This record gives sequence, C-alpha cells and structure tokens, in this order.
Amino acid sequence: MNNYQDLQIVIIGDGIAGYTAARQLRLLAPEVPVTLIGAEKAQPYSACALPDYLGGYLSKENIFLPPFRGLEGIKIWKGIAAEGFDPKDQRVSVGGQWLPYDKLILATGSEALVPPVPGTRLAGNFTLKTLADVEAILAWEGKSAVVVGSGAIGVETSIALRERGIEVTLIELLERILPTAFDLEASRLFQKEIEKRGIKVLVGEKVVEVEGKDRVTGVKTSQGLITCDMVIWAAGVRPNTALAQDASLEIGQFRGIKVNKEMATSVSNIYACGDCVETWDRILKRPGLSLLWASAKEQAAVVAHNCLGTAPCEYPGSLGVLIVEAGDVTAVSAGFTEAALKDIGEITISTDTNNKGYTKLITKDGRILGVQFVGSLQGAGAVLAWMQKGTTLSAAREVLTNPIYLKGAPWYYQAARFVS
Repeated sequence: MNNYQDLQIVIIGDGIAGYTAARQLRLLAPEVPVTLIGAEKAQPYSACALPDYLGGYLSKENIFLPPFRGLEGIKIWKGIAAEGFDPKDQRVSVGGQWLPYDKLILATGSEALVPPVPGTRLAGNFTLKTLADVEAILAWEGKSAVVVGSGAIGVETSIALRERGIEVTLIELLERILPTAFDLEASRLFQKEIEKRGIKVLVGEKVVEVEGKDRVTGVKTSQGLITCDMVIWAAGVRPNTALAQDASLEIGQFRGIKVNKEMATSVSNIYACGDCVETWDRILKRPGLSLLWASAKEQAAVVAHNCLGTAPCEYPGSLGVLIVEAGDVTAVSAGFTEAALKDIGEITISTDTNNKGYTKLITKDGRILGVQFVGSLQGAGAVLAWMQKGTTLSAAREVLTNPIYLKGAPWYYQAARFVS
C-alpha cells in the first residue's frame, strides 16, 4: 500500500469540481493531506437549481447539496479566495500566507460575461451565476426586466422572473433563441412555448446601452427603447483562468486552461477540472469547452486518480447535453447543431414532426453527431447512450433485429424509429 501522508494536495475552487476531487481523493487515499480553498461563504449548492430558487419553485434550503460524505479530515477554507500560486516553489498564496503543495488542482470555475455596453454599472444590472446573484435580484424587487442572452440561463431566468410576476423581455442577438443548442425549427417551436408564458422574445436585436442616471430605467437596442427597472445579463460565461494566466499556464484557443487527457496542465504537478478547462469533444475529437455539471464531476474523478498516480486514467471527452423546460414542454439537445457542422462535409438530416413533438437527428456515415427534441422525448435516453458510446446506427440496427442482442438491451426499442 502506498503511503501518501507526505503528499500535500491543494484544491482551489469549491464548486462541484473541487468537492468531487476532494471526495475522490479521500476515498482513494484516506491518509493524504488535502486542503480545499473556496471563495464562497455558502455551503455547497446546486448552481443548476438557482433559476428554480429565483422562480420560487425551490426554497433556499432545497438548493443546498446534501453533505458530501467522505470529506472527513479535509481542511476546507471557506469564504477566502486564493490570491495566486507559485509553480516554481509549489505554494499557494491565501489569506496572507503561503500554503505549500506537492500537487495542485485548479477548479476555479467560470464567470458571467457582461459585454462592454454603456450603463452596465448602474444599480439594477445583475448576472445569475451564484447564490449571491439570486439574492441580489430578489432583494431588488423589480417590476420589469430585460434578460440579455437566450442560452439556457437566459431562458430559465426569464421563466423564473415571469413566475414571480415580473414583466420580462428576452433579447437575443442571433436569429433564434438557444442558438448553440438548437437549429431554427426547434428553436422557434420552443420560443412559442416561452411566449405562451407571457414573455416577450426579441431575436436579431442588439443591446447598445443601458439607460438611467443612478439606476436602470431602460435598455436601448438596435431597434428602439425598452422601459425596465432591471437587466439580467445572460450573455454567456467564460472560464475563470486569471490565476492560471498569472502563473503562466498554457491557455487554449477557447480561453480555458489547456490540459491533456489526464487533465494535467502545461506545468508539472498542476491539474485542472471543471468550467475553467478547455478539453475536447467526445464526438468530433476537437477542442472545446464543456461548462456542465456532469463534465466537471467526471473530470474531477480523473484528476484525483492521476494526482495519486495509482491508477492513471484518461478523460474521454465531453458530450454537450442541454435540457430546458417551459411548463410541461421539455426540449433536449445533445451534440452539435446543423449550423455548427458546416465545416465537416456532407451530413444527413432526419426530422420528424407530429402532435407529440419535434425531433431532429444529424448523422455522418452512420454516426450520430447531434439530436434535438422538443416535446416528446421518446428514445432520447437511448440516443444519448449511443452518442456517449459512439454506437453507429448500423450497430443499433443490428441489436434491434437480433432477438439475442435485444434481450440484453430492451431499451433500444425506445429509439427504434431512428434506425429505420
């Protein structure tokens, strides 16, 4: 048995990636000294549940995660941010002191992006990234809001605010909402569901200024003026790489910390996981970002194994999956949109529209590159599993037509329509 008592491991970041790495380290090597540094004072919570708290679907108490088991003995510094780290002397600056490390794990997450638009510093401008953001919005007690950006956060925030009785206008610069997840037809179908809830949706429109003297009174766009008393910026997030850049770690083309398949950075003894990293897509094997809860957990587990060196493992890459809801209508997207695949040559598009919903399947040489559901989710689980495993349509068809194979995977029946 290896003795890890002299191996000092420091984790910067107290999101799901940081806590998962800490817990996995404790499970693999109970004796290893681990210190976790987190800037937020709040106990761990689900960032995915913040719109539900904003909308009143969940109480504040219900967004907190159950206590992480297996963290006994880990030193957790809450409400204090790491100021930097020195790769040469292998030490972290925190709270006015230097903390030595043998292995460092960066799980610094991401930060909300606010475009350089005049007026964004006025009172009444908000983002929705942390628990403190939600509480600031609730304390403002606004009556009318403009939500800028129609990704998942923008859509979910708009629905949550409307549930609170606030008048909401959702603005998207591109021609459709959820533009990175859905192509035009699926996007417009889901937009109708949002509009049924009393949300005004404007696409192809650009915010050029936030108006007001001391506080927000309106938003000026490329098409006119919208009166409001609050603005929620949901224009995207970016990896939080400030500490990594200060220490001269290599940054990737998408501005995340560059890592290899073992989640090791360009500097020895430093690993990274979660929203702050640039990894690669599981389907097309090309670099990209995956700012998803599931990706962070999977990457953190890989980091823990490789920090200890007992059973080195590789991260297989990310699969982007988005799930959004408007009332009883759910939309799911996985992989790539047709618009995002213009540079890979000929692809095959299959669509199906009926009274239950809409489905779009995008394939190339029998491999599923993307799928979009609005309404009926029949077969979604099976298709997502095929994408995760790299199963081709011909391989799925072979299972469906062979009673022996099908007996071991009866859930293939759910997606039989995709292989016809």
